[in-house]
Amino acid sequence: MSSPQTACMETVLQKGHGKTLRMENVEIDEQSRLTVSARPFARGYKMLWPLLTILLLLPILMRNIGKGEFNYNVDETQHACTGQYVADLLRDHPILHPLAYTYIYYVHYPALSGVVHWPPVFYAVEGIVFLLMGASVVTARLSVLLFAVVGLWFWFRLVEKVHSARVAFVATIVLALSPCFLLFEKTVMLEIPSAAMCIVASYFWISFLKQKDNFNLYWFSFTVSLAMLTKQNAVYLVLFCFFSLTGLQQWNLLKRKSTIWSLLIIICVTGPYYLLLSSMHWSTIAGDLTEKHISALQQLAFYWAAVPGLVGWPLLAIALVGGVTCFAWNSRENNIFFLSWILSVYVMMTLIGHKEDRYVIYFVPAILYFAIWPLVMPSNRNGWVRVAGCVLLFGVVLSTVRSAWGFNRPYVSGYAPVARDIRRMGDSGVILLDAEIPANLIFFMRNEDTEHRFVLLRKALYSVRIKEELGSEEYLHTPEDLKKLMREDGIRFIVVSNRPPDNFPVEMVLRDLLKTPQFRLVKQYPVEGNSREWANYSLSLYENLDAGPPAAQDLVVPMMTLDHDITVPFVKLGITPLADKVVAQ
Repeated sequence: MSSPQTACMETVLQKGHGKTLRMENVEIDEQSRLTVSARPFARGYKMLWPLLTILLLLPILMRNIGKGEFNYNVDETQHACTGQYVADLLRDHPILHPLAYTYIYYVHYPALSGVVHWPPVFYAVEGIVFLLMGASVVTARLSVLLFAVVGLWFWFRLVEKVHSARVAFVATIVLALSPCFLLFEKTVMLEIPSAAMCIVASYFWISFLKQKDNFNLYWFSFTVSLAMLTKQNAVYLVLFCFFSLTGLQQWNLLKRKSTIWSLLIIICVTGPYYLLLSSMHWSTIAGDLTEKHISALQQLAFYWAAVPGLVGWPLLAIALVGGVTCFAWNSRENNIFFLSWILSVYVMMTLIGHKEDRYVIYFVPAILYFAIWPLVMPSNRNGWVRVAGCVLLFGVVLSTVRSAWGFNRPYVSGYAPVARDIRRMGDSGVILLDAEIPANLIFFMRNEDTEHRFVLLRKALYSVRIKEELGSEEYLHTPEDLKKLMREDGIRFIVVSNRPPDNFPVEMVLRDLLKTPQFRLVKQYPVEGNSREWANYSLSLYENLDAGPPAAQDLVVPMMTLDHDITVPFVKLGITPLADKVVAQ
């Protein structure tokens, strides 16, 4: 007899030949109703854990976010300037002539290596942030932090999926505050945006392998496309899929129509960019892929030697113990996931000729995953080992938090005042620039130049093809060459550093010429930084007293990465009094 809390249902289905199918005692009790009603709360509670974890991390990640200017090699300044370009592109929307608009923009502000050479996803996000909040050092770093938050969120969800929220909490803190992640979370580079999108893609791939559903496969195809359009290094994900499928012996999972559709999504989303990249920059790409400056043995060992600096020795020591003992405390499936992750990054980056430690930031999450073993080891087995491991891990995490709080990213200060003073001295002008990280000044000059009336000459003296190993060329040699340049291009302002940034003879020729009566020293600007290279470094602003309108009709910018130089008529650059003459006509 049914209780008052139980609803019984009996259904009789009649079929042919008088056969009866009977379904009875289908019970829906009060407990089931409570379970169903609690699901929205459970989902909200599940979302609360990663949110609280990230909120706890934000004070550390945002500490000193406004301190200093851009200074992580030349790339950081280039990434910031490319974000400015995207913001201007969205604001001006030159639909009918985007290429001509880009050429003119580059002549004004020659710091756009992000256009074509690097994929567009980060710049699109950065450009939107600049458009909404204004272009500044802070908003550029916030753009990177947005990607960091997304990556940490999905890292939490991934570890929670294979273990628990408690384990994911510790794993997320450890990852966010590890030395390499902390550095690039505070730096305007592509490492964190790219690593974050790779973590998102890995989350959906592992979810697909566990749940074997089309939903996660389609999401993987979309997110791996975004990862490939954030930085080319995400190509290691192809090997990750291969190694994980092989290790799990689950190639049969791809025998479905959704696999073809997923591949088509990836090809359609990423194909246009990579076709454009290969057609315009193939020689540069080939140079990076085939670069060899160390022996084969050194190439094999290069990235393993970089691991201690990326994760720190204390966390690495715990992770090594976890890696050696992983088959005792972890499932075979999880081990295959994360070992495949490490192996795929190592193999792909080792195959690429050009090497830098930061290129293997992608396997840091998987390495640090093995540091959580004390939290996962069964309590009924070697209990004292588990307790000792937890105490050690807790101590290392506390030490990591303390170290992260005191961490300062590489920074420099002193370029922004130069841009402000130039703007105060005139409404327009041509500026010759020869100093370290020239795009730093270009970034701040663009902020001051709201009407696009200043032109910065970064490559008038010499040019380097991204890096000196790929080629360079010196265009001018004598004081007469420099005077001709200043006359033809109408150069009014010259900004130089007290130490030449490169080893071209024309740099010293220029500095000697600036000591003649034709030039007036306006001001010297001390440059401060927290690394040794900036000790006793300064910028000097000079004014050319003989400056007049450009004598040449066109401004030519040499382009070593293209098959042609960029040529723009001076009348299109908004330089007064030329701009006034155009209006009068």
